[in-house]
Amino acid sequence: SVYKNHISNNMIGIVLESIKSNIIEYNLILENGIGIEALTSHGTIVFNNFINNEKHAYFENWFTNTLFLIIPLLLYYKQYWNSNYWDDWNTTNPRPIQGEWMVVFAIGDLHFLFGSFPSAQFDRHPAQEPYDIPSTS
Repeated sequence: SVYKNHISNNMIGIVLESIKSNIIEYNLILENGIGIEALTSHGTIVFNNFINNEKHAYFENWFTNTLFLIIPLLLYYKQYWNSNYWDDWNTTNPRPIQGEWMVVFAIGDLHFLFGSFPSAQFDRHPAQEPYDIPSTS
């Protein structure tokens, strides 16, 4: 869990890599290269402020030798984004979060990229105003 933090001035504010059941809430994610990068992770990202990041959020999911399992894995390996404030989004419409699916075929120690496919996840109910997130001391 990452809760009530001010995360600013980093290349990447928060990195989630192969994390199950993460909870990211009530954070100020400010002036980072990438605010949150989620790599083959699953969890909840809610009630955060994304302000002045070069890219607010990005996700990438890697699948190896699981072509017949891709659909169930795509349903599992995703973040639940809801009620975050995005300084570049001023509508109540769902806000897309861009990312990619990477399919890799492995034989022993050899790995071959089968394909990279653009994808999107959505913050279904983006907040219209930033949250008051007090600083922690």
